[in-house]
Amino acid sequence: MNGLDHVYPPEKLDQPQFVCNMEYFYARLLNVRTAYRHYEQKSATEVVRHQLTSLQLSAASELRETANSFRKVAESELKKIGVEHRKTFSTLRSLTKNKSIIVTRPDKGRGVVIMDREDYVKKMNKILDDRSAFTLINYDPTLDNENELIRFLLVLKKEGFISDQEFKLSCPTGSRPARIYGVPKLHKKGEDYPLRPVMSATKTVAYGLATSKTHFIFDQKMYVQHNGVAMGAPLAPIIADIFMSHLEETLMDRLKESGVCEWYRYVDDTFVLIEPTTKAENVLEILNNFHPSISFTHQLETNGSLPFLDVWVTRSTETKKFQTAVYRKETFTSLMIKWDSFVPVSYKTASVVPMIQRALAMCSTYSSLAIKFENIRQIGLHNGYPLSFIDTRIGIGLSRGGTSISIPGGDSRKWTHSRPKRRKY
Repeated sequence: MNGLDHVYPPEKLDQPQFVCNMEYFYARLLNVRTAYRHYEQKSATEVVRHQLTSLQLSAASELRETANSFRKVAESELKKIGVEHRKTFSTLRSLTKNKSIIVTRPDKGRGVVIMDREDYVKKMNKILDDRSAFTLINYDPTLDNENELIRFLLVLKKEGFISDQEFKLSCPTGSRPARIYGVPKLHKKGEDYPLRPVMSATKTVAYGLATSKTHFIFDQKMYVQHNGVAMGAPLAPIIADIFMSHLEETLMDRLKESGVCEWYRYVDDTFVLIEPTTKAENVLEILNNFHPSISFTHQLETNGSLPFLDVWVTRSTETKKFQTAVYRKETFTSLMIKWDSFVPVSYKTASVVPMIQRALAMCSTYSSLAIKFENIRQIGLHNGYPLSFIDTRIGIGLSRGGTSISIPGGDSRKWTHSRPKRRKY
């Protein structure tokens, strides 16, 4: 499977782009430059001509022959590839025309999910039937909301709160209703793969400015969200972080009294250490009583291990410390941009490097790092990447990641590292 991000090469060579690239290569190779005064001394319609030396003309002739040979080979290869991919294109077109299915991405990771349209609509309607958060309306309020926001911005400009430039940047024009869709949560098998609602809010009235009065379309029906921060708004993650900070400031004393020793949080995910005599249900009850719209769930450690985000945390019986490694959900498909995908090499590099950076940042032992590197090699090979390409990126990561290996004594090994800074690979 190639995935939804795979790009097939064109069946025909782009002749104008090819000629443009060869001319640019020729100019860089032979250092052919045009002085700006040549353009200043001539009229707008007159052609600027270059005076080339005999050496440059000879090189241009050789380059032309090489380019023509390359073009013939490229055209032949593209025709062969086109024949191989026609069956795939035919299958994709038939899937596009099939209105009884929905082709989408999973909630976590890469992959392709094909759902029955009726089942998809049924699950989305179940989410939108929550009248405490959404209301079905029979009109499009886009123009009304846009006019209301413009009038409010005019008042702010008149009173000097915003400048003319800020008014022009903030003033909405050509707004449209948001679109909502759902992505399946494949990691929740026991719940019949529920959907996570995702809202595309770009070019909406409230995008970037407001956090309420969000209306959207689903299945030719108009809804308005009247509870909580507007889904899809750029401010939503910031407001969520502010809310969680407020929760911590309000409840931390009670949580410590109930037996919480350590509390670590990333956005709305927390990693908590509690006393052995403390019941997790009691801590959960304190959190869930904070606000009626917020519901916390919890997961306890199993055999001394617990996943937190994409980190696998394990108790070390030898050092009495925590050891960490990279964690992958069961739904991880090992899918990445294929090596034969028609995209720049930088895109393929960007598919491998983050996995290496994640391993360097999260693996706290030499053995777990070696296992993860071997896993990265297998993932790359599965997607058609040359082993030499992957090993080169791993070597660069090791040399730039600030890692060090120390052997205190005996056969015991302890691997320490510092979090690698972002560097160019």
